[in-house]
Amino acid sequence: MKTRKHILLGCMVLIMAVGFISCSAEDGKDGLPGDAGVDGIACWDTNGDGINDTVEDINGDEKWNALDCIGTTGDTGANGDNGISCWDLNANGIGEVGEGVSEYTEDINGDGVVDAKDCQGKNGTNGQPGNDGNANVQKITIDLEPIPMGANSHTFQVSELTEEFLISHTLIFHLEVEFNNSSYYLSIPGFNTGIDRNYGVIFGEGELLLSIRNIDGSIGNGWLDYWEILRITAIEIGTLQNKAGHSDPVKALKAAGVDANDYHAVMQYFGLED
Repeated sequence: MKTRKHILLGCMVLIMAVGFISCSAEDGKDGLPGDAGVDGIACWDTNGDGINDTVEDINGDEKWNALDCIGTTGDTGANGDNGISCWDLNANGIGEVGEGVSEYTEDINGDGVVDAKDCQGKNGTNGQPGNDGNANVQKITIDLEPIPMGANSHTFQVSELTEEFLISHTLIFHLEVEFNNSSYYLSIPGFNTGIDRNYGVIFGEGELLLSIRNIDGSIGNGWLDYWEILRITAIEIGTLQNKAGHSDPVKALKAAGVDANDYHAVMQYFGLED
């Protein structure tokens, strides 16, 4: 009995030892790599023998590769249905011309032919007339600095005043001076009572003469270097008559409610304001 007890006790200890060994928390070592797998079959290798057979060179380029795996071109598909022509109002495929054929008249432009020209819409109504342009009105600027102090007249060369230009245009003249960032104007022929000066202008082909007198007509002391610029507004003859019914520039402007002495008003009237 004692021997049997010892045997049983020994077996229990052995079982517990095995149990402790198999329940260890540490992973075991990696196993050895396995053998390489067998190569797959290429897409061109139709018999799967791994040999470049002539019949497997599908495109005949003597190369066995993915290009040999492309299938043959398929058959051409059937034609689609024809679309509806833009003129075919009832979509029956028939060009219907004239009255009585059907409720539709597809020959919209009435030329006896049903085609794309019948798809064009009707002409729209004319728009309102635009404002008169300023293509027939020009501005010429002359610097007055060359006039000597005390001069009673001075002549300027003005290339724009050709014979043809003078025949076809009417001229309006304004003297200009800038003071305190504002410009002041005097229509000439005209006078300035503040400095007792009367200014006249005579012009011809290629030149212009500016005269300076006292208001009473006497020669006086001449040019005072007060004005800086002479502005010429050249209006093509007929332009004023078309706009206001007068050929005379001053009368035409007055009829339109424009003061010819007011340079800004004249420029605004012709759309030439600086």
